[in-house]
Amino acid sequence: MAKATHAVEGVPFSLGLLRHASRVAAGNDPLVHHIESKRGGVVYATSNAPALAMGGHTFNAVVGGTRNPHNPGRSAGGSSGGSAAALAVGAAWLAMGSDLAGSCRTPASFCGVVGMRPSPGVVPKAGSKQELGEEEKLETLRFENGPLARDVEDLALFLDAMDPSVKSEEESYQRAADSPERAWRVAWTADFVGTAPVDAEVARLCKQAAMWLAGDKITLDAPDVSDAPRIHYVLRAHLLSNRHGSLVEEGMADLPEETLWQLQRGQTVPESEIKWARRAKAAYAMRFDAFMQGHDILACPAAPVPPFPAQERWVRQVGDAQMSSYVEWLRHAYVVSLADLPAISLPCGWTDDGLPVGIQLVARRGQDRLLIAAAASLQRKVQKHMEATGQRVFGSVLEKLEDADHVKDLPPMPKL
Repeated sequence: MAKATHAVEGVPFSLGLLRHASRVAAGNDPLVHHIESKRGGVVYATSNAPALAMGGHTFNAVVGGTRNPHNPGRSAGGSSGGSAAALAVGAAWLAMGSDLAGSCRTPASFCGVVGMRPSPGVVPKAGSKQELGEEEKLETLRFENGPLARDVEDLALFLDAMDPSVKSEEESYQRAADSPERAWRVAWTADFVGTAPVDAEVARLCKQAAMWLAGDKITLDAPDVSDAPRIHYVLRAHLLSNRHGSLVEEGMADLPEETLWQLQRGQTVPESEIKWARRAKAAYAMRFDAFMQGHDILACPAAPVPPFPAQERWVRQVGDAQMSSYVEWLRHAYVVSLADLPAISLPCGWTDDGLPVGIQLVARRGQDRLLIAAAASLQRKVQKHMEATGQRVFGSVLEKLEDADHVKDLPPMPKL
């Protein structure tokens, strides 16, 4: 299954905007082309996403919203919420996503599946033909295409298909997922030293899982991410305005308020601030690299909250902290994106009211196979705990879904 942002020839390609509601893709996205022409895959559907894939909640004015399969009154996350929900209900076996500030990882956490943002350049994407120097790479904020699946083994199989460099079984991600158990040096942080607010129940479940992975080799530590919000605000605004800013001049009537706010911000950021943010991002990435040299894995929550009510547009409060914008609650994800490190979200537990929670594992840049091996190791430990305590195991298709009449009685989701 492709994400709605991945063009599939002959299939509607609205990007969630009413102005493009009747548009049909004239050709295939590079990733779709690679999967179908080089790997023998069949793309049979596209999944829902918010308008222009902006935001951590999946709704748009063209096809409506995506609800959480575990509780239709809650959000499926975003922007790859359609992909994650389709996996949970068995409408997809493997699903494509894209991730700038957690768009693979947040829906995976909310829907009880696995989602990954790979290292830069691992997976083909549109507009990626230009070669960047090493310094430019560290200065540039980028989205990455990534896989989602119901378990780590399936995700590894799909990443083998997505990554053009995989030529043999020996270098496959599947082999990494099959790696023998080993000791892991794990750094754990719930909130990046107070800079990323988190729900207490989410923090408890994720820390428990981190300790299962690390054993006695866990360290309570985190890199300095105090400048991440300012860097991310500037570079995200600049990136998205460059990609979609012309839509504002064409007309604003079909742009969600968060999308309009984001694009307008990008048009007002001074060039001096952009230059500062690029230099600051490079220094930030190198500082994160230095921290990771002492650890195999950094573990933290994939999302700061369990799935939130579907009628809300975004998370406005985490604990006692007020969120300043539609993207600020996604801080656990974007502090990693800024460092250009591979990260994976996998389910680690259930809240008291039956909602899934995902833990985020982060590895050094280019260590995607090691990350897969760690995730597979933790998944085995999580499943063992679930079975031993009589809880629902992850990785299977939901057997019971709410009937349509019940869903009709729920508060309506946003549309625009």
